[in-house]
Amino acid sequence: MSDILTERSGSILRVEFNRPARKNAMTSSMYIAFADVLNAAQAVAQRLAAGPRSVIAQIRQLSASAFDNSLSEQLRAERSAQERVLDAHECFEGVRAFFEKRDPNFLPR
Repeated sequence: MSDILTERSGSILRVEFNRPARKNAMTSSMYIAFADVLNAAQAVAQRLAAGPRSVIAQIRQLSASAFDNSLSEQLRAERSAQERVLDAHECFEGVRAFFEKRDPNFLPR
């Protein structure tokens, strides 16, 4: 069994040290493995931070409201969000970057 256990649940990453006989003291190999886990999580966070912020905010809001809305209410909310996003700078930049075969720059102007 591994000395470091990881479990992902949605956007939450749970990291557990598994050395009870040594009171979970870290070895040098555990420290390196833990650093790798943190670096991977940081890379995901950086990709999200560089992404289209207004779109990500809309996705979070729609996801949060999905359990409280009926299907027709949720579809209406999603249609409205799509209409707002289609007029955003991020949408134009994403399409332009796709056709120009380059990475998009979603930072506000």
